[in-house]
Amino acid sequence: MRVRQKETVLIESAIQLFAEEGFWQVSTTKIAEHANVGTGTLYNYFKNKNEVIDKVYTYIRQDWHDFVMDGSDPNASLYACFEHAWLRNIQWGVNNPDRYKLVGQLRINRAVSHDAIVDLEEDLDVVLDLYERGVASGELHPMDPQYFLKFYLASAGVALSYAVSQQMRDMQLIRHVQSSFEIYWRAIAVAK
Repeated sequence: MRVRQKETVLIESAIQLFAEEGFWQVSTTKIAEHANVGTGTLYNYFKNKNEVIDKVYTYIRQDWHDFVMDGSDPNASLYACFEHAWLRNIQWGVNNPDRYKLVGQLRINRAVSHDAIVDLEEDLDVVLDLYERGVASGELHPMDPQYFLKFYLASAGVALSYAVSQQMRDMQLIRHVQSSFEIYWRAIAVAK
């Protein structure tokens, strides 16, 4: 197995065990055993369990971000850009409910280091760029950009959390995505 593959297998093993048993209950030895490698091999990739937790968080969030951004068109209308991100965000959570819940648990329990969180918040620059574009064009209400970002994350988070908790699929999910996005859009867009 190549170096990157071993690290990925260790991360995937940690994700599965954390989701099944809770991250506080899972030891690094158990992660290594689950990945079919020695504990020493795990420590070649991670200094300690806290670093495993950070890597798990970063790995999941990067996958989530990549999924959301896939197929986005920066030249599309502002409405279409936000709608695309909203839809893809909810799709990812519905398709990955265990990973979605694990990311939330890691953040709520403050298990993730500040550095890991800050690194991933840079991915949200795309949302801030869209916001600034919308304010400049007069399509969005002006407000503090950090408030806008928190409002976006909270609104999208509620829509996603509800879809996951209700195990939405098919038409129910489509209606939910559409209605939750319309509610959000009406809150941020300047009425025409």
